[in-house]
Amino acid sequence: MVDIDLSPLIRFHRNVVGSEAGPKRRYLFDQIDWNEKAIMIIGDRGVGKTTLFTQYAKQKYSDIDQWLYISGDYFGLAEVGLFRAIESYFAQTTGLCVFIDEVHKYPEWKIELKNILDAFKAKQILISGSSSIHLLDGTDQKHSKIKDSTSDLQRRRALYHLQQLSFREYLEFKLDVKLKAWALSDLLSQAHTLTNLVLESLSSKNVSILNMFEDYLAQGCYPYFIEAPSTYAARLENTINTVISSDIALAMDLNMEGVQKLKKLFSLIASSKPMTPNINALARDLGATRETIYKYISYLERAGLIRAVYDTISKASHILTRPNKICLANPNLIQISHEARLHSEYRGALRESFFISNFSKDDIVVAKKGDFQVNGYTFEVGGPSKDASQVKNEPNAFVIRDGQDFPSGKFLPLWIFGFLY
Repeated sequence: MVDIDLSPLIRFHRNVVGSEAGPKRRYLFDQIDWNEKAIMIIGDRGVGKTTLFTQYAKQKYSDIDQWLYISGDYFGLAEVGLFRAIESYFAQTTGLCVFIDEVHKYPEWKIELKNILDAFKAKQILISGSSSIHLLDGTDQKHSKIKDSTSDLQRRRALYHLQQLSFREYLEFKLDVKLKAWALSDLLSQAHTLTNLVLESLSSKNVSILNMFEDYLAQGCYPYFIEAPSTYAARLENTINTVISSDIALAMDLNMEGVQKLKKLFSLIASSKPMTPNINALARDLGATRETIYKYISYLERAGLIRAVYDTISKASHILTRPNKICLANPNLIQISHEARLHSEYRGALRESFFISNFSKDDIVVAKKGDFQVNGYTFEVGGPSKDASQVKNEPNAFVIRDGQDFPSGKFLPLWIFGFLY
């Protein structure tokens, strides 16, 4: 092996990780088994994967030169190659760990990553990727079960999925309070206890839970608000454009016309309240085939921009099955689309987007009576005056009210569902 000059890589590493990563930790930090030698975290763009790994590495390795940060799109890799760069790093230094960020941006990443994991089993290899389009096979569109696009990699690393910020995390980060996550069954049976604990924690902060919830719905799903809240909307809009124009376009090999059609479809979904898709009409509007529309929907979901909900779980695994309902993946995406109009015309879409965004690990379906069903529970989601007429004869049914701050029997506040993780 001919040694390569590591100085550009080392400078890049120090420039990226030299500043403080911040003390606030995402929920996943304490769920990861950090004793694993190979750990991969996937998640949508902007949810904090890089920060999470950097926080860990700085805690674990007191010397910044004991580990190396590499980005999959770092220009220097084009000449030397990912495997060779890491091989040289471990040969020339006393480094113990390499963090490969956005691994899917490196050409032939699957082959080289497999070789890296096989060759350096005594070292710790951290891997992140923003796009499930590239990193997962997509057979489970709701991400409740994570599968690799390469079975060889599945045996070689521990895989975790980092979700957007929950309302619980938003409160912790914003107000510096410690709050507990609840399992769905406990949240439903002990809603009064949960509410009292939250309100007690917030009592000294001189804030209203409903006002904080409104803030979260507007700009609380991504950690951007910590760094620069004034540019939150611009950064989120840039993220949306990058996902569509770069991630999805690359995966689907789209030309400019295809990208414009995809953006139009996303805009149509964002303008619905929420959308019950008519595939034939969408195909006519976009000048595309039915099969292409189904693919667009699938890729938008896998990229973390929308959620497609079906009336049965089995339908979700078939790409050519029409969803019963399509919502934007989180409420912040709706705010970007509609701004001031949101609080009237699009409030219903906002409620449903928030509600389903908290069930990434659970099988959620459209209910025959009511709006949604999860784990045998039926939920009707509405405004402050929503009644139980639509679910009055349904077992284990609850009415979820936006604008309600405290539980009352089967009528539960919408905001408490932000405490599921």
